[in-house]
Amino acid sequence: MKTTPPRRRLFINARIMDPETGLDTHGAVLAEKGKIAAVGKGLPRAALKNGKGIIDCQGAVLAPGLVDARVCFGEPGG
Repeated sequence: MKTTPPRRRLFINARIMDPETGLDTHGAVLAEKGKIAAVGKGLPRAALKNGKGIIDCQGAVLAPGLVDARVCFGEPGG
């Protein structure tokens, strides 16, 4: 039986960082269908059925994806 992941995820207890806006705070992030829907401290857990989709970040950092554009693939030492 194949299960589908929740369409809504609530990341709680996270350190939220956004270098572009200078945001550096603790709180929660609500994602719907893979996109950020809300950011804040008092996001309602009741919005998610039976607690499914709630992820406790335990203080880990949530930030935009970090990419090294100068990464090189190939043989080590080459």
